[in-house]
Amino acid sequence: MELNNKKVLILYFSFHHKNTEKIAKAMAEVLGADLIEVTKADPQMIFNYDLIGFGSGIYAFSHHKPLFEFLKKLNNIPKKKAFIFSTSGPSKDEKFHKKIERRVNQKRF
Repeated sequence: MELNNKKVLILYFSFHHKNTEKIAKAMAEVLGADLIEVTKADPQMIFNYDLIGFGSGIYAFSHHKPLFEFLKKLNNIPKKKAFIFSTSGPSKDEKFHKKIERRVNQKRF
């Protein structure tokens, strides 16, 4: 699917109440994005998209492990844009994204 002639992919992991999946579906609909559960995604598919979203619920103060496992499989991805999203219960700590943001940036998104 396309957003201003850009192909968008949202990779997510949703566990427990499936709230992240609900948010990912809503974003995919608005953005015209393809939506794939990250454990079913092939790392090579990244090259077919201009913008990639990574999201999950927050578990033990971090995004879920399958997102990190997927990122480990990637080589550097130059000239691709990425965004990160999450769902969680109420919290005053907004540092949840730092770890995955660092990992995504290491892949040169």
